[in-house]
Amino acid sequence: QLTGTLPESLGEQLVELRHLHLDHNRFTGTLPLSYNNVGNGRLESLTINHNRLTGVVSGQRDLYNKMSVYTLQENQFTSMGSEICNMLIPWGEMPELKADCDICNCTDFFNICARYCDAL
Repeated sequence: QLTGTLPESLGEQLVELRHLHLDHNRFTGTLPLSYNNVGNGRLESLTINHNRLTGVVSGQRDLYNKMSVYTLQENQFTSMGSEICNMLIPWGEMPELKADCDICNCTDFFNICARYCDAL
């Protein structure tokens, strides 16, 4: 298992990256804002679930159209940017979003939070 904080530069340097899987480790600290634009907005999956990350998950992204999997549950985040909900179908192309029930606030259209939380 990997430990420590997530490097800020990762989101800035890996401009060709399409899939970033950092789940099931012991990362601490916050999710760097630069991760929102990793892969120059062409990131298709970001899995950061089952770590010890804290703070706010920002929803600010330059491009949403490629993200299809975003899992961030089982961390210690305090809130999630409402812009993340814009990535979900029908507005975006993301069919899979998993977040802890106490921070998930996507209640429009498919009400993805309730569907995920009720299944637990």
